[in-house]
Amino acid sequence: RVLASLGYGSPPEELGFSFSKACTAHVRGSAPQRLLPPVERGEACAACAELVTQLQCVPRLLDAPNLDELLLGYQNLCARTTLQPLARTALRIVVLCAHEADRTSPKALSSYVKGSLRLMHQALGAEQIAKLLARKDVSAAVDRMAHGLLIHLQIYCHNDARRRRKLGKLLLDWGAVQLEVEEADAVLLREEAVGAEQWLLSAWISAHSTLMMAEQLRLGFRLQLYHPSELHSVLWYLHNLFAFGANLYGMLDRSNAAAAEHESREAAARAAGPRSKGWAKRKQHGEVLPAGPSARTPTLLLYEAQRELAHGIHLLLSGLIREGVLAVADGEFISLRERFERRFVHLHNLLQPQPPSFERYSLMLQLEPHAPATLYTAAANRLKAARVPLDAALKWAHCAVSAELAKEVRAMLKVSVQNGVAAMQLQLRSGATPPGPPPARVTWQFAPDCDYPVLVLPS
Repeated sequence: RVLASLGYGSPPEELGFSFSKACTAHVRGSAPQRLLPPVERGEACAACAELVTQLQCVPRLLDAPNLDELLLGYQNLCARTTLQPLARTALRIVVLCAHEADRTSPKALSSYVKGSLRLMHQALGAEQIAKLLARKDVSAAVDRMAHGLLIHLQIYCHNDARRRRKLGKLLLDWGAVQLEVEEADAVLLREEAVGAEQWLLSAWISAHSTLMMAEQLRLGFRLQLYHPSELHSVLWYLHNLFAFGANLYGMLDRSNAAAAEHESREAAARAAGPRSKGWAKRKQHGEVLPAGPSARTPTLLLYEAQRELAHGIHLLLSGLIREGVLAVADGEFISLRERFERRFVHLHNLLQPQPPSFERYSLMLQLEPHAPATLYTAAANRLKAARVPLDAALKWAHCAVSAELAKEVRAMLKVSVQNGVAAMQLQLRSGATPPGPPPARVTWQFAPDCDYPVLVLPS
């Protein structure tokens, strides 16, 4: 009803739904009203200008061309900036009224999910994907995925603490959605509607699960909820998450690139004709037209960068543990296993990516008997490798990177440089002859724009 009244000359009665009690019950927060402290005139004017900017960004979410751009818009507006209450209420109205539209509408989330499936599985061909999406069982699975996506977008309308808590509740029920989607994919495989290695729906659900799991864990950095002894296990699992996501997106990109290369060669062969010079020789060797390199998307670049970044900080922590600066052991009131299980309790019901287990973590601790200098060198190399995809993301030639995303990428670059310098300082000290004494204590600071921890050595 709100969308129908956006045009000029619409009767004001159609806007009644936006101000009715039914809509207010959805968008009104549960927290009681609070007394606002007095502010200066300049601060109030700056807050009003920021509010106007945020209110102008909310309707632009309706113009997102695909699901990746839609999620990026929500992250830029809600996760990478501080959303003001009035803009948060406007965003709730957009989520309630626009994304719950008719299923055939291009603004419906099911349409966004179908478009994302077409982009992820270009190797299947447009006609085959259209036939698969027209099936009743596949359509039901897509609607279930779209409903879970709607809940995820509603969670973006809360502050960081509530968003983390509600994300944990959503992840507890997300395993059931994954099971339904995998059953639908299993039916397609049994009927040989797709190839043996082509999972139409499970690839999307696994990619979105990785996004939500990493978001829930990274919010713990922002809220400073982790004990220093927990940073090691959290970064270890974040590395596994981003490695899974990078492998998944890389596999899909390679498959789509191979399909595009084959199609371009076939088109060039048809255009050249059988009597063109050298056609038989090129056909015999399969070299009709060389295809250019596949451009990696910003999503894949960020997954690769955060995989190396989390791995580098994890190795840096491992070196400090080997030197006895940090302790990963049973506490006075809680054991290491119990602390681990409580921290990852929201992820235990998921199918893919594989949930963290204390047995795998304890085995990893036993398989890292390297010298501290070796661990510090490996950490510096991983942190240096993280800068390559981050630089590529900032210089991505296909479209301009948003200002909020560029700010986060630059913050990750700063984190990788600062932790790399600390790793090299520790490596020079521990690798000297004789080795220098380990630092008495270390502190951690969390980057304000990307949430990752930065090691601060005593001066």
